[in-house]
Amino acid sequence: QGQSDITRRFGGLGLGLTISKTLIDAHGGHIRVQSTGKNQGATFTVELNTVERPIERDGHGEDVPADRKRDVAVTSDRRLLLVDDHYDTCLSMKRMLERRGYQITVAHSAEQAVEKVRTQEFDLLISDIGLPDRSGYELMRELRLNKRFPGIALSGFGSEQDVNQAREAGFAEHLTKPINFERLEKTIQSLLSSDS
Repeated sequence: QGQSDITRRFGGLGLGLTISKTLIDAHGGHIRVQSTGKNQGATFTVELNTVERPIERDGHGEDVPADRKRDVAVTSDRRLLLVDDHYDTCLSMKRMLERRGYQITVAHSAEQAVEKVRTQEFDLLISDIGLPDRSGYELMRELRLNKRFPGIALSGFGSEQDVNQAREAGFAEHLTKPINFERLEKTIQSLLSSDS
C-alpha cells in the first residue's frame, strides 16, 4: 500500500487491502496490521471463526451468504460499466460487484468503453482516471455527448481540485484510492436510486 505517487496515480484500483478486509468480514473474521514504519514491512494477522454461516447458490453456481440474497435481488437488473486498464484489480472488483448482483461489463481503455456504450445500455460508469489512451475525464465528457448516466471517478488523488475536475467532466462522485469497497457500494446504490 505504500506506493509512489506515480504508481498510485496510474496503478490499479488500490483494492488489495479492501478486498482482503471484505473477504475476511464476509467470513466473520478480523484483520490487524503492525508495522514499524514506512518501507519497513508489515505483519498482518487474520482471525477467522470456525462456525459456518448458512449459504445458498446464486444463478452462477457460486455460494452466497444468506444475508446477501436480498441485496442481489435489488441489484440484479443494474448494468455497470467498469473501466480500468489493470486486469487483476478490475477482475477482483468485477467479481465483488457481481456477488452483490450487479451485471458488470469491463473495458480496459477509453476506446473500449466508448465501443461498449455504443452497443449496450448502462446504468452507471465506474472509471479510473489514469487510462492508457486518454483520461477518465475525457472519457466521461465524450460519453455524456450522447448518453446520460451517472459516473464514479476513481483516482489516487483526492484534492478539492481533483474532485472539482471530476465533477466538471460529468462524474457524479469522486472516490480516492485505495477504494473502500463498502463506500463504493453505498455510492453506487445512492446514485442508482436517485437516477431511477
